[in-house]
Amino acid sequence: MTTVAERRALLKTAADSHGAEALAALRTALAGASEADRKTLARSRPPSRWFLAEGPTPRACLALGGLGSAKLIVDTISTGEGFGPTYDARAGVLTDQLMAAVADRDDAFLLDLVERVADCWWRSYALKQALVVGIVATGRVLPRSVEYLRFMVQELTRVDSTDDCYQPETDVAGRIATWPRCHDESLWHLFETEGIGENHFLTDQEGGQWDTAIATLAADPETRARLLDASLGALLRDFPARSVRWYLQVHRLLDPTAAEIGERAATCLAVLQTQPGTAVGLAQELFTRAELTTLDATALVDASAAVLRRTEKKLRKTQLGLLAALVKTHPDLAARVSDAVAEVVAELPSDLVPAARRLVLTEAADGANAEGADDRSGTPVVVPPPRGTDLPVSWPAPTALDRDELADLLAEQLEGVGDGADLPRLVEALDTTAPGELPDALLDRARAVLAVVVDPWTPDIASPRRHVAAILLARSGESPPIVDFAGFEQRVMLRAGEPVPDDVVVEEHTLDSYQLGDTGEEELVDTWTVRSGRRFIPTHAPEALFAQAMTQGRLGGCSGHTETARRTPPERQVVAWRRVLLRPGPGPWGHDPVVGGGRRPGWLPAEPVPVPEHPDFAQAVLDVADVGAEFTYRVHAARWQDGFDQIVQWTAWVLRDNPDTLAAHAHPMLCAATEVANVRGIGPLFAALGRSPYVLAGPGLSALALGLSAKTPEHRTLAAEAVAELAERGLLRPDLFAEQIATHLADGYVIAGRVTQALSDAATVSALAGHRVLLTLAALLADGVAVSKLVELTARLAADYGTPIAVPDALTPRAKGSTVLAAALRALRDQQPRRTELAVLAAEQAER
Repeated sequence: MTTVAERRALLKTAADSHGAEALAALRTALAGASEADRKTLARSRPPSRWFLAEGPTPRACLALGGLGSAKLIVDTISTGEGFGPTYDARAGVLTDQLMAAVADRDDAFLLDLVERVADCWWRSYALKQALVVGIVATGRVLPRSVEYLRFMVQELTRVDSTDDCYQPETDVAGRIATWPRCHDESLWHLFETEGIGENHFLTDQEGGQWDTAIATLAADPETRARLLDASLGALLRDFPARSVRWYLQVHRLLDPTAAEIGERAATCLAVLQTQPGTAVGLAQELFTRAELTTLDATALVDASAAVLRRTEKKLRKTQLGLLAALVKTHPDLAARVSDAVAEVVAELPSDLVPAARRLVLTEAADGANAEGADDRSGTPVVVPPPRGTDLPVSWPAPTALDRDELADLLAEQLEGVGDGADLPRLVEALDTTAPGELPDALLDRARAVLAVVVDPWTPDIASPRRHVAAILLARSGESPPIVDFAGFEQRVMLRAGEPVPDDVVVEEHTLDSYQLGDTGEEELVDTWTVRSGRRFIPTHAPEALFAQAMTQGRLGGCSGHTETARRTPPERQVVAWRRVLLRPGPGPWGHDPVVGGGRRPGWLPAEPVPVPEHPDFAQAVLDVADVGAEFTYRVHAARWQDGFDQIVQWTAWVLRDNPDTLAAHAHPMLCAATEVANVRGIGPLFAALGRSPYVLAGPGLSALALGLSAKTPEHRTLAAEAVAELAERGLLRPDLFAEQIATHLADGYVIAGRVTQALSDAATVSALAGHRVLLTLAALLADGVAVSKLVELTARLAADYGTPIAVPDALTPRAKGSTVLAAALRALRDQQPRRTELAVLAAEQAER
């Protein structure tokens, strides 16, 4: 047995000699060496040095393949190509040399190498292909990674391995036969590996080649059966919808006969219940073409329930047609089909309800309608209307905090997860707390917050945890590194010679430009100075008032005048509001693409109240006159301000008796929430509006309407919960709410589909909330809002509550035809008054 020391000596001989002598010494050094020995030898004499120093010589290739790791081999060849021409001309020779070098390596190494080569980028594509094919052809390893399979598909599709042009070619089947271990093994791995079914060579760019290849392979009956099984089986592997495209394409191309579908009926049933809608659609196609008399009809009925509850209307319609055909061939299953359809008929779109009801037996329909007492009596339940007046208001006094509670709440604030409404009492509690009573860990965290959260490029940020940290450190006798809020920052660029405005702080930056000279070195071309500055715009925006209050909390506590930090929520102001279309003012860098250049909805007092030059806190926080001018700044704050949720919570506490003013302040962020997802403060805002004891006026209802059309489902759900909470307490005026929804729909600020889904969610919160939503929808219909989805929801809720809703005469002609709107209008027209369980429950809840 050759020792490592002997092998090391032979390596030295190979390095010091040339030609056949060097190769012989190197082969002897590597013969029979274990992978551990090779790693040891590689550390003493790195194999990449020879390759990079002398190029792809036989000695360098033998050393690299025999000593290098898989990663080192791939990286070294890639680096070597960077210094000269590609290795295409010598691909055959290099492949032979590298294959000889790795012949004695173990299987784990070979598998790692072939997968890395398949996934790498080499300028010499011929070398890459030859090396991959050579390793797989040894029969020792067969990669199953997605990287290898993608490379194989690309090579089987490629016209010329050295040409990047892909042209029509019909010989993929021939290449499958010649590619090592492909026809019997790797081809079927394509159906078992996630990420292959979406490969563009299979589906888009050269899909025609593969269609021809599949047809050629399917000429063999055994291969055809295996392709049918594999393409169906791939749909059961929980791949994402985008990853099953090719499998659907293959199965449709094979065009299975009714007998072949029957043989795979159990698999088709499983596919019918998978998640991707495209896979479900394929299963429906197969069952439509199958001989229904030979299928397990009971299992098909049971599997249909899941399809009928899906959101894709086309799939639900097809399944109803399939069940109708099944009843004709299996009359004994009519009752089972009826029960399955009866459970979901109320959830179906209006235009599918007639087809569904034809499958529901009369007895089942009567049973479904007999759930409540006197359900078909023709006497509707009278649900009391909303109260229309404010609830009695009695805000609880803040509770005193002991030291442990104070420390816990401060710790939450420093982590950015506390309630902003707690901040006023926390600051007051600190006034009576000695510096040494708080844990040292709290002060350490405060220092860390100021070190991380402060952004030197945006000194106007009003981060709550930054202010809390500054207050803590100031009360402990330290001077916190904090830049106070000075106003909304506006960036100003000044031209050469342009005078500096008095309110702008200018910064100068010198910039140099270079170009590559004749000597190959960079040469200075020009030097110029950029003059930019910033001005700070005074504002009464909530984030500004919050920052000012927290600054006073810090400075007042240090000076002993703690009363200067206290803020008292202003008393309720009854305001007559008017809706306006605001033209958003510029932001820090001008206009913002999210805000856009058009007008946005907003609210102002019908009779503006003059605000003095130096207003008190109540006057400032009730001032919404500059919302339009500051629109873009407020959108930026909602999207990027650290701790904006806490700022909204604090603002909601300050304006707890004036929720419509809160909503007027919030319109910029709500408009942004209909366009983009990353808007903060939505949750605290709707939580505050939902629990308000006051009947909301225009601004509050407008805010709810915008929230129902937010871009993200999470934000829409929050708005729907606020609507339901107000409705349950009798504070939602359906007619006024419908007016705001209709206005936003007419102006294009909300999307009907989003609003419909959110209102549907609100209706599920409680029976009373659902009834108030129905009244809102009825008011929309009375105003002539004939959006199919909204009318469809109206018809469904009208049936649930047994409440007829009048169809305006102007919409009567549109009840003709087969559209969704026509079916919904006919359902409303035919709705008869009746007593339902939901209506009874809604009436009981309204009386409480």
